[in-house]
Parts: sequence; structure tokens; C-alpha cells
Amino acid sequence: SQTVLKVNGFGEGLFDLLQVTGQLTKAGKLKIEVSGATPAMNATIDLIQSGTETGNFSEVNVTPGYKFDSSTGVLSYIGKVGKVYWTGDGNWSDATHWSTSSVPVRADTVVVSSGHLHIDQDVINDSIVILRPDARLTIDPGKSFASKVSLLSDITGTATFVNQGTASFVSGEIKQKVKAGRNWYFSSPVSSMTFGKIFNKDESNFYLPPSGVDENIAVSDNFWKYNEVTTKWTAIENPAEGLVPMMGYIANVSQDTVLTFKGVLNDGNITISLNRTENGLGKRGYHLVGNPYPSYLNWNLVQKSNITSTIWYRTKNGSNNYVFDTYNASGGIATSLGTNTVSSLIPPMQAFWVRVLAGKSSGSL
Repeated sequence: SQTVLKVNGFGEGLFDLLQVTGQLTKAGKLKIEVSGATPAMNATIDLIQSGTETGNFSEVNVTPGYKFDSSTGVLSYIGKVGKVYWTGDGNWSDATHWSTSSVPVRADTVVVSSGHLHIDQDVINDSIVILRPDARLTIDPGKSFASKVSLLSDITGTATFVNQGTASFVSGEIKQKVKAGRNWYFSSPVSSMTFGKIFNKDESNFYLPPSGVDENIAVSDNFWKYNEVTTKWTAIENPAEGLVPMMGYIANVSQDTVLTFKGVLNDGNITISLNRTENGLGKRGYHLVGNPYPSYLNWNLVQKSNITSTIWYRTKNGSNNYVFDTYNASGGIATSLGTNTVSSLIPPMQAFWVRVLAGKSSGSL
């Protein structure tokens, strides 16, 4: 259920919207529709004039351009709603890079079309910040950033996000467009994600993918994980199974599609423990792991315990045959037998092979 409060033409001051003489129980959703004159900042609304209240609304929706703090009762005008585009390399505070020639207000939908955007001041955005493929966003040290974010990727580029300051997300999502009939080696860039949600349709307030792309593919037999003990692949059959941070997986789809990861973007130190099972089978100690971050990961800087310094990427060459690209951190040596450039920088969400050292029963990253 949803309770709708309509507010028309009010300014700064204290406003009583409900006349309650007994007890008001707050539950479900609250929607505040604002029309008429633009209110001054920090107009305060009392949901009840008298009586008592209990409970809390599960969700509060406000007319775009306004923000309501249910704990204080303050309704704020946060600016005219619009879509603002960023291009080039520079700082958020630099108006010359914005399509409106002015820094966005907190109600704007922000689209980083290209380049590298630095958050050089504290930023609060009540809409969403969208990064198109190959766009980059970095929160500078000492700065804070609070917003929904959407990072878009395709077969030619990946949007990236680096947090060197403080980030607070209402929610975040990363979209990866994948081609049919190819194995995509990936790792989840968000926490608390299940396989069944990867193909969920977009919420209405999130960026929509290109037309002609299906998002309703069944989860069964589209994902696999590797078992070091048996040296075999296991199909993911349970949509409720969670993706483990830093674990690598394979996705293979029957038609071009968009994989969507929604949740809190992975940040900070993440570790994974790995084993080496000496049971007479070949390929001992190999594990498919992955970059868990929405940014590039420098393999030279990753802390390794009982893990070889070499990583392997499974890919195809120009003749469409499977090969391994490798990088060795000890000598900084990269070998590319495929079509991609290899370096110490592991792309966001990319899965790769590592190996626990011979003579060791376990290792960790």
C-alpha cells in the first residue's frame, strides 16, 4: 500500500499535513507530490499535528527535484531536474566539462560520456551517475561521494570506478554486454549477488540497455565454476546461489545479452583462500579467480601467499582457437597469444587462473 500526500504552493516554515488525535501507525510507502510554488530550502513538514505515531515507512518517494528526510520532517528543494553530460578529463568542480556549462545540482541525472572525472569536492546526488563504456570516475582522497551509480560495459570497453576517498551508495549496478556463443570469464564486482538476479530486468530509474538485447534468459547451464579437487566444471543450477567475491566463473549465453550486477560495489581489502589437493589427478592447485573491483587491479601489488607469480587468461587467437595469455609479476613479462594486450593491470570483473605452489596445501590472495 502507499500513502500519498499532496503539497501545493508552500514556502519556508512549519506545515501540518495530518490532523491526528489518536495514534498514527506508519507503514508501507509514503509518496509526497509537490506542485505549485517552489518552496524555500528546509521547509519542515509535521506528518501529524497532535497525537502519537509509531512505526516507519518502508519507502519514501518524493517528486523529483525535492528531498524529504523522514527523521526530521524536512522537505528540501534540491534543484531543477535535468540530465547533464560530462566529457574529457578533469574535476567535478570544473564547469567547462559539463554540457550545461555549470556544475550539476544534486537532482540531476549525471552521464559521464567519456574521459576521466575526478571527484574533487564532496558530492551528493539524489538521482544517478551513469558511466558509459571506457569512462572513468575517481573519488579523490579526502572527498566524499554519495549517489546511485551505473557502470556500463560492452565488448569494446569497460567503465571503471576508483574510490580513494569515501563512497556511500544507495545502490550501484554494473552492466556487461556479452556476445552469444562465447565463454566470458568473469567475477562479481558487487557484494551479496545471486546468479538468478544477473538477468533481472532494469528498474525504471536505471539506465536501459540498447534495444534488441534480451535480459530474460534462464540461469540454468549458462554459468559454470571450476572445482580444483575434481578438475571438472560444475554448472550453476540454483538461481539462489551467491557469487563468491574473488571467485571466477564462466558465462555462456545463447544470444547477445546484458549481464547486470546490482548491489554495493566491492571496495577495500578482499581475500580468498585456495587449496592444492594432491590426489593423483593432473592440474593440481589451479583456481579460477577474478578481479572483484569495478576498477583495474595491479597484479604486481596483490599480496600473494603460496601462489605463483604467473596468471593465465583463457582467450581465443585470430584463428578462433583457444590459447592462454600470461603475465609473470616476478619479471614483469607478458605473453599474448590472443588478440588482447596483456600487462600487470587486470580489467574489472575479469577472471583469470592462478596456481598454489607445489609442496603447499593452501595459499591465499
